[in-house]
Amino acid sequence: MTETDMEGPRSVLSLRSFGARLGGKGFLEGVDLDVAPGEVVAVVGPNGAGKSTLLRAVVGEIPHEGQKMVQGRVGYMPQRLDFDPSSCATVQDLFVASLSRRPPWLGISRSVREAAGESLERVGAQGLSGNRFGKLSGGERQRVLLALAITPLPDLLLMDEPEAGIDLDGLGLLHHQVGTLCLHCRMGVLLATHSSETLQKVAHRTMQLDRGRVVGLE
Repeated sequence: MTETDMEGPRSVLSLRSFGARLGGKGFLEGVDLDVAPGEVVAVVGPNGAGKSTLLRAVVGEIPHEGQKMVQGRVGYMPQRLDFDPSSCATVQDLFVASLSRRPPWLGISRSVREAAGESLERVGAQGLSGNRFGKLSGGERQRVLLALAITPLPDLLLMDEPEAGIDLDGLGLLHHQVGTLCLHCRMGVLLATHSSETLQKVAHRTMQLDRGRVVGLE
């Protein structure tokens, strides 16, 4: 089955009997979940449980089975960005590549500059626009990836283990940023995580996966 017009005005994401297959084998199945505006649902489980597969199937990177309803715009923050650290590309260049169809040698439009500036400011990274992405610290890279994911502001934000590669200070800042987005922008968040601190700080509910199946939801 493909996406349907399931009723769910109080949810930005509704999944029913949702699953995904990789290599012709069942890997994720039987997921029933609703995410409300302003709610953070954390997906937890061991490596190989299906956390990243769930997010990739929701965003459409891999085919899915079952029913999926998304209300509004979706933003996606991957675990990492495959990137040549020796590249001269700046943070602003990433926004240009993401937001503009205009060739970069023709200059950066005012709208792209403004959108990038607003999103970077939302995540406390307004001073990084002209910096080379390959030279950023782990925490700075995660803030930039978050800024890209919320440009333009989504109704549903998917975050795949955003705490990877950042220190405790960076993790605390990330928690604050996610909480602020949920509170002020009424953004629903589906977040895959290994961090127990993430669950304590920002998650309203948790869904536990094991071997592609839901084994707990609270």
